Amino acid sequence: MASSASLSGTLTLILRPAERAAPLVELIESAGGRAIVSPLISREPISDETRSQLDHLTSRLGEFEWVAVTSVNAVSELVASLGRSHDESVQTVAQQTRWATVGPATTRALAKHGIVTEFEASENSAAGMLAQWPVPSSPPGQDQPRVLLPLGNLASTQLEDGLTVHGFDCERVHVYRTVSHAASPEALSAWRDGDVDAVVLTSGSIVREFAKQFDPLTVIPQLAPHAPTFVAIGEPTTRTAQACGLSVDIVANQASTRGLFDALTRALALAQ
Repeated sequence: MASSASLSGTLTLILRPAERAAPLVELIESAGGRAIVSPLISREPISDETRSQLDHLTSRLGEFEWVAVTSVNAVSELVASLGRSHDESVQTVAQQTRWATVGPATTRALAKHGIVTEFEASENSAAGMLAQWPVPSSPPGQDQPRVLLPLGNLASTQLEDGLTVHGFDCERVHVYRTVSHAASPEALSAWRDGDVDAVVLTSGSIVREFAKQFDPLTVIPQLAPHAPTFVAIGEPTTRTAQACGLSVDIVANQASTRGLFDALTRALALAQ
């Protein structure tokens, strides 16, 4: 097991797409550890029909008081649509409305395109956004202020339902699809043989796929007292894990690669 300064001799299972996992793998290996990357989900493009619907909505961006961006995955398709539906630059078009994000990673992704975030939730979740959402600017009796919600196909209706209760008129549109993938034989073998020291959980979708494919509620009791450590990227992922019967050992202080690495190092140091 690892000390606070090293991950030597440890094996970490990372279940997010390879390109998103690469920076964490680099940090783990630099600390002497090993990692198996086995993506359980991936982001896939939307259909041409859905893209046309998105372009129609972004062409009328000024009709929306807010655009609520709940995932980094939404940014590229959304920005591309702004470029297709307007002659001006994305930065100029974005000023027609106000932008809200679920957390700092999404804020940074928008900022790369010159889009300024006015409201960033302190908790990276729909519940966190709802808890702090600014009150509608329109006085009672006037038309409801509109919110554009560019979401993935598996996103819940929690944010939409909550904003509707708060007096907003929400327009939901898909900007990416989440597709499941079978775990690699290497990852499954290492898990069932008890070789995995830690599992990094970075989204609710990944948690649910892990629960289905790795059968943790059966495998973990067989591994005791050397059961693997679970590291979650944030509280929403933790809640999903708990709903699936998993016990998260540590939650990253920041939803970032560095935050995950620091949490992983602390957790494995405690587990030794």
